[in-house]
Amino acid sequence: MNIQIIVGSVREGRTAIKVANWVQNTISSYNYSTIQTEIVDLKEWDLPFFAGANPPLTGIYDQPKQQEWAAQIAKGDAFIFISPEYNHGY
Repeated sequence: MNIQIIVGSVREGRTAIKVANWVQNTISSYNYSTIQTEIVDLKEWDLPFFAGANPPLTGIYDQPKQQEWAAQIAKGDAFIFISPEYNHGY
């Protein structure tokens, strides 16, 4: 099983990447041989705003970055989203 940990914040000084690393280390510490984890950091992806002619549900992507993102997400069996925290709240 491939668990993708998606970091949803792209700001400088963000805490989300620290939380993602903690989650990955905690899951790894259980030593399950059938579970792999991968951090998917939105800051590294630089995804464009969606402007395609077809909705994402169709799987028809006209931008290369969208195609790369779809391939990345397709590798995951499960997802953990680390959402940003702003103004000390969730």
